[in-house]
This record gives sequence, C-alpha cells and structure tokens, in this order.
Amino acid sequence: MAFSHQHGRLVVDATIGFTSLVEDGVEKNRMPSRENLLEKFDRRGVSIAKGAATLHVKMGGCNDARTRGNEAWKRGDHLEAERWYTEALEGSHTAEERAKCLSNRATVRMARGAGEEAWMDANKAVEETPMWSKAHVRLGETLRALHRHSEAAECFAKALALQPDDRARERALQSLALLARGVKCQTQRKVMPGMQFRPGELVADAEPGALGSLVKMFSTSKDRAIKLASIIQLSVLAAAPDQKMEFFDGVCAVVPLITYAQVQDLDRDCCPRGGLPLPLAEMYNRNVGTSYEASHPLTAAAFGFSRLVANKSACSSDLNLGLMMLRSAGIMRALSKLVTDTQGFDEAQSFLCECFRGVMDAVAKGGAQELSLALEFGVKESLEVLHRDAVQNDRASSATYLQRLLRQIIRHPDHPDNQVPAPS
Repeated sequence: MAFSHQHGRLVVDATIGFTSLVEDGVEKNRMPSRENLLEKFDRRGVSIAKGAATLHVKMGGCNDARTRGNEAWKRGDHLEAERWYTEALEGSHTAEERAKCLSNRATVRMARGAGEEAWMDANKAVEETPMWSKAHVRLGETLRALHRHSEAAECFAKALALQPDDRARERALQSLALLARGVKCQTQRKVMPGMQFRPGELVADAEPGALGSLVKMFSTSKDRAIKLASIIQLSVLAAAPDQKMEFFDGVCAVVPLITYAQVQDLDRDCCPRGGLPLPLAEMYNRNVGTSYEASHPLTAAAFGFSRLVANKSACSSDLNLGLMMLRSAGIMRALSKLVTDTQGFDEAQSFLCECFRGVMDAVAKGGAQELSLALEFGVKESLEVLHRDAVQNDRASSATYLQRLLRQIIRHPDHPDNQVPAPS
C-alpha cells in the first residue's frame, strides 16, 4: 500500500500523542499505561498506537509491564504473568530491572512446573545482581523445588549473609533439615535405638554433598542459628558408618564440632534462649531429644561426639572409633572442656558418657600407649567429674557405669601405680 499523506498524518499524530503522554507521565513521576496510549487514537490509528505502546515499553515501561505481571500473578493467570514479565525484561535497561523481571518470571515458572527454566532465570538474576539477597533466595527456592537441597541451603545462607532476614533464615533452616535425615538400613530392616547391625548394613540417609555443604556453612556463616543447625545435622551424619572416616580424616568434618565445643563466649557464639526459628527448634528436639531452652547450649556438641561412636557394630572391623577419638588431641580437649562446662545438665552429661565409653573400650583393649594417651588427655579426671555429677543428680545407673570405667584405668596393668618394682 502506498504511503499517503493520511498515513503520514497518523504516524505524526501517534508520535505526538505518545510523546505528550510520556511527558505528562514524567511530570507526574509515572509512565502511562498501554491502555492510555491505545485510548488516545481512533480505530484507524490502532496499529500505529500499538507500535507506540511497544516502543513505550522499550523506552521505559518496564515497571508498568512488571506491575501488570504482578496483577496477573495475583489473579492466578500464570501464563499471562509470564508474558508480561518477559515483555518487561525486554524493556529493561539496568541490571536491577533485569534481575527483578527474571526473579518474578522464575516464580511464575516454578508455579507452572517449569523447574529447570525457573532455575535458569533465578541463576541469571543472581549473575545480574550478586549482592541482592532476594535473588539468592529465589535461586534457593528453585533449587529446593528441584530437590537440590545442598545447593539450596548454601543460597539461602548467602542471602542471609547479605541481609539478615527472617524469611531467608527460615528457608535456609528448612533446607538444612533436609540435608541429613539420619541412617537407613540397606537390607530394609527398620532402624531402632539399640539394634545391632552388621558391617555395611547402615548408610547415611542424606543428600549428595551434604557433608561438604554443612562444613562450609558452619565455617562461613555468621548467623548463630545456621551454625547450630549445621552442628546438629553434622551430628546426624556422624552416626552413619559410611561417613565416619570423613569426620576423622577427609574433609575434617569433626573440626566444626571441636570449634563449637570450645566456645568461650556463649552469649556471642551460641543461640540465645527462647525464640529459636521453628524449623531449628523442631530439628533440635527431634535429634537431640530435648528442647534447646531446657539444655545447655553446648549440648549439641556433646550430642555430635556421642554420634561419632554410635553404631559401632555396623562399622568395618578395622575401624576402632574409640581409638580414633583417643588419638585426636582436638577431640579429647574438647570433650574435657564439655565435661566441665555442662555440669548439672543431664542430657549433655549422658552424651559425654557415651563418648567416654567408646574411648575407654579402646584403652581397655589397648596397651601402654593407649593408657598413656588417656592419662595425658585427662580421661581419668573427666570420668571423675562425670561420676560426681551423676551421683549429685541421682543418675544411679550412670554413676555405677562411670565407676566401672574409672576402675579400668586404675587397675590397668600398664598403669604406673600397678608396676612391680624391679628387684634390687
């Protein structure tokens, strides 16, 4: 069709009308909507007005398109919301605008089940604005939807480091709770407390890469709730026979337990009493067996060390857990400090009794070298403190057992007091 004077006038009218509307919007500190643009022209100029409306989006209507996407999202029209967010993305000019559009579109795509596409959008949002905490939260949510809980927990922890936020903390704790669920039996036997299992029967019920993620989060996060949750979940993993070597060697996963046990300023480094986030409170109660408010803050560390010597029968015959603990100066010093610091708290002292049971098993079956290590690290003094605490708090069975462990040291054939002097 030839370009007539009339068509030219329509173009001029559309452009002038669009410009005047935009200028009016700028004066009022808001951009005109597409509807306002379309209503400016009669039916003959609709196609031109639509072109101007598209140009409007590209020239600065990103916020308007995103707002319309939000409205469609609230109505539950996910496809319409995604279309508007895509249009807003095309009209965005800054990294912040692009990140907001990508983050919103990721939410819509998650809602309609397009998990991989949602993850790609959220990942791009983080690349655009790596210091925006909400982008990391959104990426964490997409990863959790894909059951990649280790990566999700790390994303939430990053968000929390950038900006302390209850929502990010709650999401991080929920993901942490899914990293390690305990142990499972490969022969389908139900795992019950006190049951004996053969080597190889028990394995960790955990996400791939959970151990490394937990160590990393404990080491890098400054949030006390994240640190406590990481300790609890590390303790859960420590009970699995297939993970124990990693604690004593490998990635040195026992270091967080030692570090937490050696806390000097509880008010600064341990969670305050009361007000624990619900996911963390549930995690603590389920695993430790008591409420955080009713126990000593370092009970979580004592629990972790007790898990290190748990499920001994399911470990390979060449894995002497008590001896490995006895040969670790860091563990023994941490245990000694825990014994002193948690006096009067039954749960913590009970967990510590389990630790020393494993240690003393290695001493009883060992020789002069094992006894020498026990004496060097103050095992006898720790057992005396535990015994005294058990007597004072009417834990008769614990007191009797601890007395028996003390006799093992005193009557050990290699104890200096039991050496017969050489004849002169």
